[in-house]
This record gives sequence, C-alpha cells and structure tokens, in this order.
Amino acid sequence: MDGIETARHFLGQKDSPAVVFCTAFEEHAIKAFELQAVGYLLKPVRKEHLIAALDKSTRLNRLQLASLHGVDETRRAHICARTYKGVELVNVSDIRYLRADQKYVSVRHAGGEVIIDETLRELEKEFADIFLRIHRNALVAKHHILGLEKSVSGQIGVRLNDIEETVDISRRHLPGVRKVIRRL
Repeated sequence: MDGIETARHFLGQKDSPAVVFCTAFEEHAIKAFELQAVGYLLKPVRKEHLIAALDKSTRLNRLQLASLHGVDETRRAHICARTYKGVELVNVSDIRYLRADQKYVSVRHAGGEVIIDETLRELEKEFADIFLRIHRNALVAKHHILGLEKSVSGQIGVRLNDIEETVDISRRHLPGVRKVIRRL
C-alpha cells in the first residue's frame, strides 16, 4: 500500500489522524490535499517546513472539528490547481466564482485566477450550499454577492466582493437568482 492509499484509508476512519506526506514526488500533491493531508513536504526536507507541518498536524482538522459539532463534513476546504508556480491551493471561502470554459474551469478568487481540470457539475454538487448556479457555465459564491447590476446592453450580472467584473446571469436562471438574493 502506498501513501495515497494509506491516507484514503485514514480518511474513512471515525477519528482519522493528521497526515503529512514526505516524498520526492511533486505530482502526488493534488491527490494528497484532496485526501485532507495537512502537509506535503518535498525532499530534501527543510527543518522549518517540517516544524510547520508538525505544528499544523497537532491542531484539530476540519473533520475532527465537524465531529465535535456533530456535523458530517467530508468536502474539501481547498481547490488544487497546477500552475507555473507548482501546485497552488485556493481556499474555497476565497473563491468568488467558477466559470466553465470548454473542458476546464476558471477559478476566480481574491488573489487572482487559476484553471482546474474538474467539471462545474462536480463542483456544484460538492459545494451546493456555497455556490449558486447563475448560468450553464457559471457558479458564484453566495456569501460574496453584493447585488445585481444591469449593463448598458441590458444584460444582468452579479456584482461580487473585491472584483471589478460582473458575472452574467442567463435569463433561465435569473428568477432563481433573484429569489436567493432576497434571502441573503
């Protein structure tokens, strides 16, 4: 059994331990974080990175906190993207919107934008309580919605925190979006 498989087994346990990967292989990082790893150290391991990972491993993780509060929360806290910098983690709470473009999804967040190789449908299913479908190719974060805005051409879009552009709403989704915004 390799480390990924071991972490998968730990994730299924009631009181899963914190997992820190220590490896020479960068390509497994995304899978490791999807399995709730608290750290991913590449060899040769630097002392300060090891200390930080061990410190992080002693804190209660999301699953442990959820079990204390009686909540079953097994979804990810971060979205992983491969960029020119390596593997970039984007906190789900920082995401403003997700937009499908052919077979990739653009993730617009407070610090910029990354591209991921996941489907919008999978993301909508996993984060249904966080994101709202506003178009066949777009989801927006409910808690970042500031309001609706009509363009000069008459297109209605969603205005979001900390970003200049609006995200267009399709006519089909507009009534549902208005209903949700009234409840926010």
